[in-house]
Amino acid sequence: MAKISLVITPNRPNRYGECVIMLQISAHLKTIRIPTDVTVKKDFWIKKTGQIEGGKLGDKLASSKNVRLTQIKNDCDFKIINNADLIKSMDVNRLRKFLLSEEE
Repeated sequence: MAKISLVITPNRPNRYGECVIMLQISAHLKTIRIPTDVTVKKDFWIKKTGQIEGGKLGDKLASSKNVRLTQIKNDCDFKIINNADLIKSMDVNRLRKFLLSEEE
């Protein structure tokens, strides 16, 4: 079965000191990462929950970024649940194309 999670690569910050949040897709003992359009400083990333820390000391845009990340992950999870039989036979590259396509 396929597994979707959100991760960052803290050793590759951009010029603003932020890391791109990646959508990590794992299936059949292989894993690939796809960059999202969301960035975060590594100090504000909560690895356990896959969310961005907000509040006074956190990221000022945390709430909108978390909504976007939840939307991305939920869209992928929805496709996996609704197409479970089809997904079982896909390798990670075909799965990536399927999950990122606009088709249902």
